[in-house]
Amino acid sequence: MKNVILVVMSHNLNQAQINGLNEMGLNPVLISDVNSDLANQCKQIDPNATKADIQQIADSVVKTAISEGATHLMIQGEPSLFFSAVENAKDRGLKCLIATSERVSVERENADGTVVKTNVFKHVKFRQL
Repeated sequence: MKNVILVVMSHNLNQAQINGLNEMGLNPVLISDVNSDLANQCKQIDPNATKADIQQIADSVVKTAISEGATHLMIQGEPSLFFSAVENAKDRGLKCLIATSERVSVERENADGTVVKTNVFKHVKFRQL
């Protein structure tokens, strides 16, 4: 059986993440490639959205995963959407993953005394929920 993962993220997978998925035998399918309208909804959740609104988006994500033959779901972003989608996906037999990263912060003081802080995120692994 071929393992397929539906990826719902606000950014593209980086090469380290793609390599990690390949090592796990997972073929990534990006939600933006199969349903750009739904992908846009996931990227910017309306702060005035109701619980029912969030559940409808989460249900659409899981329905899309199933229609694409996904065995796994990786969704990141707004916490209420994440929770609703993962709960629904697990109930429907999908395995759920999250990407983990190491954050390295570098602070640099400018000549005028202001400080610029830069965060660099390095992919570490995927964790199954």
